[in-house]
Amino acid sequence: MRDREPTLFDRQPPFQLHSDTSRAAAESIVKDMGRLERAVYAAIRGQGRRGLTDAEGQVATGICVSTYVPRRVALVEQGLVRDSEQRRMTDTRRLAVVWVAIEENR
Repeated sequence: MRDREPTLFDRQPPFQLHSDTSRAAAESIVKDMGRLERAVYAAIRGQGRRGLTDAEGQVATGICVSTYVPRRVALVEQGLVRDSEQRRMTDTRRLAVVWVAIEENR
């Protein structure tokens, strides 16, 4: 019997099969994945229709880019976050996708 039922945030992270360091990184993040995805989701959802670019989300959560983006991608794959079709200028003067929680746009 399980201690608890798995939640939406209980998954195994992907890794590159040919890379021992990728596998090690994936194994090391498992215990933090749910917490990190919840933090990313809360930051995006908290902005409502305004949403967040990845750069804004990284600042809001304090999560580094190499961790933030995969967690946001996972939320897109789970149907919790989507491209708002808005774009905002980044600090590097490039347009970036603005991500929103799907429930905020229904």
